[in-house]
Amino acid sequence: MIKMVSVKCPECNASLSIEEERKQCFCQYCGTKIIVDDGSITHTYRKVDEARIKEAEANESIRLRELMFEEKKYADKKKEKAFKVKMSVILGIVGSILLVIGFLGGEATGNSDSGIYMLSFIGMFAWIAIAFIWSGGNDKQDN
Repeated sequence: MIKMVSVKCPECNASLSIEEERKQCFCQYCGTKIIVDDGSITHTYRKVDEARIKEAEANESIRLRELMFEEKKYADKKKEKAFKVKMSVILGIVGSILLVIGFLGGEATGNSDSGIYMLSFIGMFAWIAIAFIWSGGNDKQDN
């Protein structure tokens, strides 16, 4: 007849029944390895769940990649905004100069059919281009 010994798991405090001759066992609740000497517990080893460790590492790696992607997206938006500002300044200066030259030059000639008046229209197109740049000229709006 096999004699059973009752021991408590040192990790989760669960009551376990093991055979008296056994020198070691595993807790059926938490997986801790228990070494039994003369009915007393001398050593315990926690069972390491390799799959969970690898899953946690994979999740951490995925999150780091997501953060890197978001950081790159933020940097790209910042570059795009800087480009819009530069283009707006250039177009604004050129458009203003053309408007002034076209209007003043056309008035100076006194001829309403003068080609110089066309410069003011070209200057207005530069200002329209600025409005287009800032009004959502790109179709992909990311949140």
